[in-house]
Amino acid sequence: MRNSLLVLVVVVFCWGFSANQVAAQNLSRQQKVELRKITKTIDAAEKSYVGRNYAESKKQIETAMSEMQKLISGLDQKNISKAKKQYNRLKQAHELLTKQKQKLPKLFELKVTKKSGTDDKPKTADGISFVKQIAPILNSKCGRCHVRGTSGGFSLANYEVLMKGPRAGKVIFEGKPDDSRIIEVIEEGDMPRGGLTVSETELKTLKTWIKEGAKFDGDTPTASLNQLAGGNNRPRRERLEVKAATGKNKVSFSSELAPIIVEKCSGCHLGTQRIRGGLNLGDFRGLLRGGDSGNVIKPGSGKDSILVKRLLGEGGGQRMPAGSAPLSKTQIQKFITWIDEGAPFDGGDPRGPMGRLAALAKARNASHEELSADRAKLAVRNWKTVMTDTPFNQLETDNFLLISEFDKATLEKFGKVAETQAAKISKLMKMSSKSGFIKGRMTLFIFKRRYDYSEFGKMIERRELPRTFKGHWGYTVTDAYAAILTTRTASPDEFGLILSQQIGAVAMSSTGADVPTWFADGVGHWLTAKNYARDDTVKKWKSDAAKYAQSMSKPDDFIKGTLPEDQAALVSYYFVDLVNKSSSRFTKFVATLRNGKPFEEAFESAWGSKPEAVLKRLTGAPQKSGKGKGKRRRK
Repeated sequence: MRNSLLVLVVVVFCWGFSANQVAAQNLSRQQKVELRKITKTIDAAEKSYVGRNYAESKKQIETAMSEMQKLISGLDQKNISKAKKQYNRLKQAHELLTKQKQKLPKLFELKVTKKSGTDDKPKTADGISFVKQIAPILNSKCGRCHVRGTSGGFSLANYEVLMKGPRAGKVIFEGKPDDSRIIEVIEEGDMPRGGLTVSETELKTLKTWIKEGAKFDGDTPTASLNQLAGGNNRPRRERLEVKAATGKNKVSFSSELAPIIVEKCSGCHLGTQRIRGGLNLGDFRGLLRGGDSGNVIKPGSGKDSILVKRLLGEGGGQRMPAGSAPLSKTQIQKFITWIDEGAPFDGGDPRGPMGRLAALAKARNASHEELSADRAKLAVRNWKTVMTDTPFNQLETDNFLLISEFDKATLEKFGKVAETQAAKISKLMKMSSKSGFIKGRMTLFIFKRRYDYSEFGKMIERRELPRTFKGHWGYTVTDAYAAILTTRTASPDEFGLILSQQIGAVAMSSTGADVPTWFADGVGHWLTAKNYARDDTVKKWKSDAAKYAQSMSKPDDFIKGTLPEDQAALVSYYFVDLVNKSSSRFTKFVATLRNGKPFEEAFESAWGSKPEAVLKRLTGAPQKSGKGKGKRRRK
């Protein structure tokens, strides 16, 4: 209840300052100033209310009420209507605060008589009401394209422009529904678009209204269709909060429903620049938000939800998915069951793309062989994106797929090095040999030229790779890869040292669902340093890592991404090396991650605090002071 009130108050308060300026065009300069002052007071009350400071919001609304009463006492009847929008804000805010048990004085009445003018249509005492019956139909069925837009050069913004029609001519002829173009396009099925339909009852109402003379019964014919009848005629949408799945739910959204949405709704509600019906299914929050018809799901009541009714072709709307075969009874029942259970979410980030959510769920549920096949297809596609028509070779080993311009003999040499490094890392991390090194194999893109390696970063990862890089990695549930820059004559140790960093980081990242990239980077370097302790490159890592760590303005700069990427990787190594003086703690940490615990919880169980706190303790860095940067203290 509280959340729905918060959403309502935002809608109530956020008429916008620019709208108030337009409304005040005919007021005197002083009256405009006073109206702006009232606006600011109401805006302040909004912030207080949203922050749940109801007592402060009450004081601000009382002030606004007093100022408003003074303002309208000095206005003539013609200009009182200019303050109506702000009055409506006060009125609804008064109601909301009253519901929060705030005692306010009774709000005075604002009486606005009808403005005289030769353009006004006479009010109808009976018959079809434009305000109460016609405007809601036009707003709900044609609102997105013609009320809030001018598609095809035709606007339905208000009664006056509706009756005038577009440049092509009038669309409504008073008393003649059969001659009116608006009726013709509806009956032909050309309008409305976007999956919406005008029911037989609604069409009959439109025809009767035109036959009765297409009369107007509002205050002014230039009033927006959006604001007629006391506000926005769009169905009110309740703000639905994301409800986490319990693990005992009968239907998994990410595994069972997201793939259906991606397959059946793409082109209309996701994967397109023109979202139909205002319903954007690009992510889970868009599904909760709903569209022009309001909320499409009603948690706890599947069969009463618009989404289910559209899938069944019930409730007067067009059956969905439009233009393709209906969903099976089994698929629709899954949606019903999921909504009945409260519409829980089991996909991590509710703002993540729906397509990625479905792909991640598929990858999690796939076997090692199925995931390997999917990753192999993705790897070839990525290679061709970067290298276009350049010939390439592929080699599969037990744990890796290698793709490169190098000949197969060279790939076989690199493949043996990769398997050797995987065995060493598996031993250090105590990984089970039964499950393989990484589920679904890891792809190794091996490049001859720095230009091609850099293009991989730009075209696949949308980033610039540091010039010092000779290798980097990437991991999601759907993909696991390393990109390596090397030469045909590279020795096993030279190639192995670069590769070890990458596959060690991927092994760490694949251990838990939320392992941060910086930590996986550090572990990759740390595992490599154990296997190549006497190598000059590793020795230089240690000296450079300490230097970069001491140069940071804040202890966690490398975590927050304020250091260059190559420096941050070494500081991460410095941190991991510091915390891993006892190998038993790292073993406990990895085991806790494998049991499904979140990263921070697993880290805290092994080392007693969160990463930032441990770093400050180990380096002797003080907490940040209240003024500016904290001073560093060298060990």
